[in-house]
Amino acid sequence: MTARPIVIDALMGSGKTSWMTQYMLDKPRPRLHANPPYKWLYITPLLSEVDRIKEACRDLRIEDPVRELAEQANGPKYPHLLELIRHGRNIVSTHALFSYLNEDAIALLRDLGYTLIIDETLGMVDEYEKLTAGNRKLLEDNGIIDYAPDGTILWNDEAAKGYITGRKQDRFRDIRALCLNGSLVRVADTFIVWRFPAHFLDAFQKVFILTYLFEGSMMAGYFQAHGINYELGSVRRQLDGRYDIIDYGHVNTAAAKVEVGELIDLYEGPLNRCGDPYHKANPLSSSWFKRETEGGEPSPKVEAIQRAASNFFRNVCRTPVRLNMWTSQKSVSKYLGGHGYQGGFVSLSERATNEHSHKASCAYLSNRFVHSSMRRYFGEHGITPSDELFALTELLQWTWRSRIRNRQPIKLFLPSKRMRELFKEWLRSNDLELMQKYGNSGYNIAAE
Repeated sequence: MTARPIVIDALMGSGKTSWMTQYMLDKPRPRLHANPPYKWLYITPLLSEVDRIKEACRDLRIEDPVRELAEQANGPKYPHLLELIRHGRNIVSTHALFSYLNEDAIALLRDLGYTLIIDETLGMVDEYEKLTAGNRKLLEDNGIIDYAPDGTILWNDEAAKGYITGRKQDRFRDIRALCLNGSLVRVADTFIVWRFPAHFLDAFQKVFILTYLFEGSMMAGYFQAHGINYELGSVRRQLDGRYDIIDYGHVNTAAAKVEVGELIDLYEGPLNRCGDPYHKANPLSSSWFKRETEGGEPSPKVEAIQRAASNFFRNVCRTPVRLNMWTSQKSVSKYLGGHGYQGGFVSLSERATNEHSHKASCAYLSNRFVHSSMRRYFGEHGITPSDELFALTELLQWTWRSRIRNRQPIKLFLPSKRMRELFKEWLRSNDLELMQKYGNSGYNIAAE
């Protein structure tokens, strides 16, 4: 890479985005129609955050291809993104659009000297379910796809010419584009995994990543797998209201966590019994829920979790429906919802949004582990992801969608004993201690 990615790792609400916009606005800006010395591509998870960045950086005249054009990921807005890059415009977009960058866009970004800002970690590696077993066999039998020694799926346009026509072109358009990018890989002859092409990061003059507990992310594992070294810093607010970057080795989150601990009322009563481990089972994990709902009916153990959640909202919290928020795996949510909180479901993967910042009562009905396909993928690169940091990162990101982000008190129900203990360990530990205990990437502690 031209430069190592710089990871700004700080607790939610610490000012990462404020520092980044300050950094951008502090850089020299050209006069009208002049070639700007700094060009920005800002990637954020949600459309609501796109609007926030545009407002914060109005002087940079940032443009947004997602809002302006169609919603289809490979539709009209993607050529418009290329056009904006070609003209050296400052751009803000979503993670979803960024995942469809191709070699043409990367060549332009490299030539024009863009800086990339990634707000919250990208899913650099993820299970890809659109290429079903049936479609995969169909493409293999017709010689349209083949596999490189490392499992990368190769697309043959010549073989596809006579076969993929009409509606089939729409059906396989995304798969073809991802194969041509080198983004799809077969793992252990079983899973199809999407991965971000590592060399795309080389196109940028600088790369900034704004997140929290980076070591727990799949992006950190991806960096390890591809030999990408990065620098790690944190953010601090100065007395004058501006922000600066500090060495991660000097970060001490103990004081902030004391305040957090006073605001979060973690439930510690008998309703937690439904999540206690037994034998070798891990209650509330994906595999456990799958076994306990086999045949399309919830087992008594799953019904006990639903009753506990209902009891928590109705008798412990006694908050109105609009203040209740809960989550679990989407596939089992239909068994766990109940009167008074059903409509407050917030996805496990929800990130960087203020839409739920009024929620006061929160139930996290899940026990998170790194997905088996991800574990196999990283295992082939000699890497063992940390289940503990992954689970903790996911839990904290979800919890911070509530009004805790505004420093207002919440009640939190964590029936999984493992998740509850991880959360309590986080409260009493400095982040650096957690990274050193559970992390395994050997990051570079450095300040920008």
